[in-house]
Amino acid sequence: MNVKSMNDITRFLSIMLAVFMSLTYTACDDDDTVDNDDFVLYYYGMTDIGPSMSGVIAEPSYKGSVPSEFAITGITLNEAPYTGTDFVIHGETGAIEINSTKETQVGLYKISVSCMAGGHYYEYKDIVSVNMMEPVPDGITVEPNIIQVEYSVLSDKNSKEELPTAQVKTDGNHVTIIKYEVAKSEISAFFEVSQAGVISLKRGSDLAPGLHTIALKLTTGATNSPEEGIFENALTINVTSKPLDVTYTPNKGLIEEESEQAPETSFHSEAPVLRGSLEEINYAIESVTPKTDKIKIEPTTGVLSVEPHHGLKKDESYKISVKVANKFATEGVVFKDVFTLNVTDFIEPVANFSYPATAEIYEGGKLEIKPLKGLKGDAIQFTLQDDLNKQLTINDKGVISVEKGNHIPVGTYTLTITAHNNKNSQETT
Repeated sequence: MNVKSMNDITRFLSIMLAVFMSLTYTACDDDDTVDNDDFVLYYYGMTDIGPSMSGVIAEPSYKGSVPSEFAITGITLNEAPYTGTDFVIHGETGAIEINSTKETQVGLYKISVSCMAGGHYYEYKDIVSVNMMEPVPDGITVEPNIIQVEYSVLSDKNSKEELPTAQVKTDGNHVTIIKYEVAKSEISAFFEVSQAGVISLKRGSDLAPGLHTIALKLTTGATNSPEEGIFENALTINVTSKPLDVTYTPNKGLIEEESEQAPETSFHSEAPVLRGSLEEINYAIESVTPKTDKIKIEPTTGVLSVEPHHGLKKDESYKISVKVANKFATEGVVFKDVFTLNVTDFIEPVANFSYPATAEIYEGGKLEIKPLKGLKGDAIQFTLQDDLNKQLTINDKGVISVEKGNHIPVGTYTLTITAHNNKNSQETT
């Protein structure tokens, strides 16, 4: 399929399916160049950590094309070149592992990173900063070192319920703390510490249910000769919650009626995503409509299943309600009709999965790309591996959509699309 606009705009996106089934998006302008402003890479700001500690700087966010082929191009320590092996970057995601040892020098590390995006090479000097700090002196503690808070209370900025706090303390008078800070991390914005050493949570914070740990950056000693150090794993916070939501994706399934041609058929759903505390989690089927005892659920994962010799008949449809219990809601919370299982006499395997050879849109324009006629298969699920920073979508018919006003910069993009069902899968890469 060739899609071309007839106006005189010269910048366009070209989408091509190569002979080896590679779906490639191309965006170009008159000079086939890309302004650096079209692509921007964002890493989280300063990370504070101590020697002998390990950690991961999360993969970066970005504006523009999907980046890949990440590499570290240089590291400095206090502005001098550094050649140690404490930092390792993941080539596909850009996440950076920190593997420090007790011999790792303290100081400010700056990491320069390169990547490929939209067929172009980008390099960002000093984009990541890691403050490797001496540990604080012995004798500093946090009491209590574990606090617990209910998510519904923490996230409600209008709640009047008191939030838990913790106190930084010293053993005797041999250590003087003259400045308190929460060490920089991805969750540090949810906390604050007073200059009296009281650690508190910020009311209205959307800190997800689960266990979280923070470190403190403390300045000790006399005011004329202060020493800055890091107190790793200073405080653990358990954000608790009853089950708030459970989502199956997809929320419908298909199973074949058993027959001479298919004497044993079965079904397994994807595991659901639970929003809530995972402590002592337990899934159970609350009800199936119409009633049957052939649909089971795995208590710890929530995966729904039907084993062979089930006796389900074609055209039957079952709605499943699930009860989820955890430590903070032992009686369980019921989520009604979260999954539907349909029975058919035959599930046709995926076959003839392909897209048009070429389609073109102007930069910022709207486009829909449909699979070619001839696609076969029942209950097909489509997966788009790269969505170009959420600028592409794919629906349950396999239609890839690019919305008008998108910010996909000029360049070439290769995507991988998979079509699969209960019988088989096909992939274009």
